[in-house]
Amino acid sequence: MEDFDQTEELYVGDYIVQHESIAFEIPPKPITKKDMARSEFMDDMTTLFEVWAVFELTALTLPQIGVAKKGFLFSEYHGNMNSEAKTGVSIALNPKIISKSKEMHLSIETCPSVDGGETAYLVKRHDEIVVQYQTLRETEPTISKLTGVKADSFQYAMDMLDGIFICDSGSPIKVTEDQIQLFKETEYKDEE
Repeated sequence: MEDFDQTEELYVGDYIVQHESIAFEIPPKPITKKDMARSEFMDDMTTLFEVWAVFELTALTLPQIGVAKKGFLFSEYHGNMNSEAKTGVSIALNPKIISKSKEMHLSIETCPSVDGGETAYLVKRHDEIVVQYQTLRETEPTISKLTGVKADSFQYAMDMLDGIFICDSGSPIKVTEDQIQLFKETEYKDEE
């Protein structure tokens, strides 16, 4: 990501592809070992992490930064991340959801690719998922059981890779900034 003045107002749309873009019409391709060996791919991953950290996102996919590859960052944190939280990010390359619980809940979500993340949506998410993905360090896929915000952010990112936006799958809701902040501070607090 290019250097920027910390005092200037950053606009999500300058760094994150918006859902109306033709870029989302290109289905993301699997990431190969050859891709991972290319310096351009590592540059893309660096940009992904920088944009994720600057805008304090819960998840961000490669297609959201204009790279048509199957990969994303996801975390268990909602906004206002301190330096400890920013190291709690997971990288998922060539991800899959292996199984989903029958139990579901409503999640309040925003998406930087949908109106810059200004509108919150209620989206149905599975309480628990079992997932498979590769990391940058491991050649064999990792299999994990996810719950809470981490499961929600993984499902959100998988939807993005499949071309499904929260404006297509959720219902817009009107909430105040104070309500969003309270939600971020209290959601899944009992899991800590």
